[in-house]
Amino acid sequence: MSQKNNILITKPSGLTTAPFAEPSWLSAGTQPITNFKGHPEKSLFSGHSLEVKQIQPLYEPIAEAYWISGIILLIAILFVWLNSGYRKRLRQIFEATLSMRYLNQFLREDYTLNGIASILLSLIFILASALFVFQANTAYHFLFLKEKGIELYFIICACIVIIYSIKLITVAFIGFVLNIKKEISEYILTIFMFNETLGLLLIPVVIAIAYIKIIPLGIFYMLGVGIIVVTLSYRLLRGLFFNINNQRISKSYLFVYLCTLEILPLIVFIKLFIRR
Repeated sequence: MSQKNNILITKPSGLTTAPFAEPSWLSAGTQPITNFKGHPEKSLFSGHSLEVKQIQPLYEPIAEAYWISGIILLIAILFVWLNSGYRKRLRQIFEATLSMRYLNQFLREDYTLNGIASILLSLIFILASALFVFQANTAYHFLFLKEKGIELYFIICACIVIIYSIKLITVAFIGFVLNIKKEISEYILTIFMFNETLGLLLIPVVIAIAYIKIIPLGIFYMLGVGIIVVTLSYRLLRGLFFNINNQRISKSYLFVYLCTLEILPLIVFIKLFIRR
């Protein structure tokens, strides 16, 4: 065989053949780290006053996700109960929201607001609308409250109940003073119809905000605000046209009511959201 094809491999002196052998400069352990000139290198982390308290990473569970999922589950249970037992009534409520003819049919049928279907829809409205306000406040911080989490959510629920209770008591008092109980009953029923429809429309919005992460959440927030503004504005215009055509209702009383209990809260909500 030709000698030029042979390769001679020699092992340098001082190296070991043991696999994964530790270099001698690591095994010393006591020698300081030096720079390329051979002088000791001072560590950047020496001389600090930070104390090590925990080496392992700490797990901090996000409690908000759990109770929000519980609220959404409760809303879903109420909706399934409503859809399975009162589907016809649910369809009639949507129709009454869009047409005065179906609303008058409700009045002829003596539709009561304390029925099971109306109570379920009112609960869905309170839970869904309060959850949307909470989610929007988490993103834009427009509520001047120090409470957080589920405490803030229940405060929002209580505020919605109080606001509409004051509104309904005021409307009922106006009807008693002006002796227009029939007209006021129709208007109160209209308020409930639109609120119940609004609660159903907000269900997919709050679910999307809670669980969809691949789409910018600002789109869902703007969608929710748009649904609220359009629904309440339509209810306001419908009630306005109805009351203007009614000669028994004083136009001055109507103007004061609309400015204080209908238009003003809507403007305040829009301004707070847009400013943030």
